[in-house]
Amino acid sequence: MNSRNFLILAAIFMAMSLIFSCSSDDGEPSGNSVSTVSCQTSIACVEISAEACLDLQGHLVQSCGISSPSSSSLVNNSSSSSVGSSSADDGNSGTFVDSRDSKSYKWVKIGSQVWMAENLNFNALGSKCGDVDNQLKDGNTSTCDTYGRLYDWSTAMAGSESSDATPSGVKGVCPQGWHLPSDDEWGDLITEVGGASTVGTKLKSANLWAAGGTTGTDDFGFSALPGGYGYSDGYFYDAGLYGYWWSATQYDASGAWYRDMYYDIEGVYRFNFDKSNLYSVRCLRD
Repeated sequence: MNSRNFLILAAIFMAMSLIFSCSSDDGEPSGNSVSTVSCQTSIACVEISAEACLDLQGHLVQSCGISSPSSSSLVNNSSSSSVGSSSADDGNSGTFVDSRDSKSYKWVKIGSQVWMAENLNFNALGSKCGDVDNQLKDGNTSTCDTYGRLYDWSTAMAGSESSDATPSGVKGVCPQGWHLPSDDEWGDLITEVGGASTVGTKLKSANLWAAGGTTGTDDFGFSALPGGYGYSDGYFYDAGLYGYWWSATQYDASGAWYRDMYYDIEGVYRFNFDKSNLYSVRCLRD
C-alpha cells in the first residue's frame, strides 16, 4: 500500500470516529447548546495534502482552511442553531443567538436550570421600550438597549394558556428552544440560590442599580437588571430602581404572578398584578 492510500484510509477512519464522538443527548450545555448535537451534518476535514482533504464521507475536497499542512487536523464547523452555540468551556455559561433578529444573549446554568442572563429584547408586536421622558415607545430606545423590552402578560405569553407546570411548556415570546418560566420554575430558582429573603442581592447585577441601596453581588451570573415597568396608559417608571419579571402562571382572569427586586431591598418578592402591566421577561432553556 503506498503512502497516499494509507493516508486516505487513516483520514476516513478519523472522520468516522468524529461522527461517533460528537453526539450528546444529555441535555447539558456543551460545545453547542442544543440538547442533541450531531456532527454528521457538519463539515469535518482531514488533511491529506497541502491542497486537499477528506470530508466526513471520505470524498476529496479542496482545502478546508487548514493552516498547518504538516499536521493532520480536524476542523469542525457545527451547523448553526436557533438556540446558538456556547462560548464557555465549563458548560455553566455561554451565549446564544436568537434566530429571529440575530441578537446575542448570555445564558447561565443555575442548579438544573439554564436561564437567560439578560432581559429579553425581542421587538414583539405589543412590546414597548421605556424612554427618558417616562413614556413607553414602540421603537427602540437606549433604555431597551440596556434593560431589554417590556411586555404585558398577553404579549409575553404569545397566545398560550396559563401554565403552572415544570417546565411550563409555554414558548411565549421567547426564542426557539426556550420558554417563559412558570411560577414554580421561578420558585425553584429562588430555592436553589438560598431563599427569597436574601436572594435578590445574590442575583442582582453588580452595576446599573441605583446608588444607595443593597449592592448586587451577582454570585450566580444571573445579572438581574432593573428594567422598570410600564402601565397600559403609556407611562414608564423606575428603570434603575426596580426589576419585574413575568411568569407563565396566571393568578386569575385579570392577574398573573411575577417576581420583583428593589434596589434597596435584599430579597425577591412574589406578587400578582394586572396582566396589562408591562414587565421584563427572562426565558428558561427547554
